Amino acid sequence: MDINYLNCVRYEGGLVVNKPTGITSHDTLDKLRKIISNISIGHTGTLDPQANGVLFVLLGKATKILSFIEHWDKEYRAKLKLGVRTDTYDLEGKILEAVEEIQVTESEIKESVGNLVGEISQTPPVYSAIKYKGKKLYEYARAGVEVKPEKRKVTIKNLEITGINLPYIELKINCSKGTYIRSIANDIGEKLGCGAVLATLVRTKVGPYNLEQALTLEKVEEICNQNKISDYIIPISEILKDLPGIVVEEGCEKRIKNGMELKRENLNSVGNFKSGETVKVMNTKEEVLAVGRFLISSAELDQTNTGKNFQYLRVLI
Repeated sequence: MDINYLNCVRYEGGLVVNKPTGITSHDTLDKLRKIISNISIGHTGTLDPQANGVLFVLLGKATKILSFIEHWDKEYRAKLKLGVRTDTYDLEGKILEAVEEIQVTESEIKESVGNLVGEISQTPPVYSAIKYKGKKLYEYARAGVEVKPEKRKVTIKNLEITGINLPYIELKINCSKGTYIRSIANDIGEKLGCGAVLATLVRTKVGPYNLEQALTLEKVEEICNQNKISDYIIPISEILKDLPGIVVEEGCEKRIKNGMELKRENLNSVGNFKSGETVKVMNTKEEVLAVGRFLISSAELDQTNTGKNFQYLRVLI
């Protein structure tokens, strides 16, 4: 199929993609690069190959804002299978133990799940992409080298049981960045004493963007062919809508590109912000030119101040 790239390459912003099962997040981006050529592409958080769901993709200059949104919470639908332990904490791994009869009650399941809500110390799976001494943990595991992952603090904001049909239980999970759902499955199995693995996983939300908005790779190819991709790309200003903003006067682009100080006389309008708070810098067309922080509050801008007041964190032009 011939793809019309003409309009695709100019767009910058976010795209909500539905990553299919069976391929890595990296492979998903590779497929996108073949559809939307000659543009940098990144994403806000890896999904395991056997999982599907929301992959929030950044296009063009939007890749530069990753550090300002990578803290976004994520939401999942997970199905766990009780009575099994594997080395990967899911059904893809080597079975270490299997229990024929599961002796657990509904109240025990609810108690085990409830104990994981809040800030917890989680041990990532040894088969994961976390790096240790420059190599990914799964590379050590595949080579038979034992490396014990360090525990990490994560926050489980909501953990709701949506179904129990033993040996399966279904969960809805809202959690912080860096949470491994496979580890949650393993922890529940350990608390119940019968073992548990992750059977299926769907990521339903990343930050404010949900699965209903997500485009399949086939749909992305279709709308790119039709030159309609701009209808689906989320502007950088919208992605950063929670940041207070300032609007600079016309002609300030060169000043910003060169990293020159922003003074009150350069500003067209100013939102409310505290000293040290991150702000987005926009032109009169509401295009984001940079992200930075003022070392004084918005209320202090009109006061006489000759010192350095603004620090650039990322310039997008």
